[in-house]
Amino acid sequence: MIRFDFDGTEYGLQFRHSEVLADSIGVPNSDVEETRRITLVDIVEADSKVPVAHGMSICHPYDPFVKDEGRRRALTSAFTPQGNTLVDNKAFRKAAWEAYFGR
Repeated sequence: MIRFDFDGTEYGLQFRHSEVLADSIGVPNSDVEETRRITLVDIVEADSKVPVAHGMSICHPYDPFVKDEGRRRALTSAFTPQGNTLVDNKAFRKAAWEAYFGR
């Protein structure tokens, strides 16, 4: 877990990589057997593991899987406006990105 502090609370970025069936994640016009590599990120309060936000990136089947690229895209996805005042806070996003790039 990549940890960072914001406003006196410690948060963490938890990344997971997986291979799933394309139709299970809503990829249109996919074959039944077609799989895709995905990267998931959960932004959580570090001590309690309470989720704050989550994001996902899906690798195209013709592209090579690049772990760092998937992580950056998943983290960007987690920061899309969700009506979550913490994630919508620019200083929070900056602290998370600095922790990610400073790992």
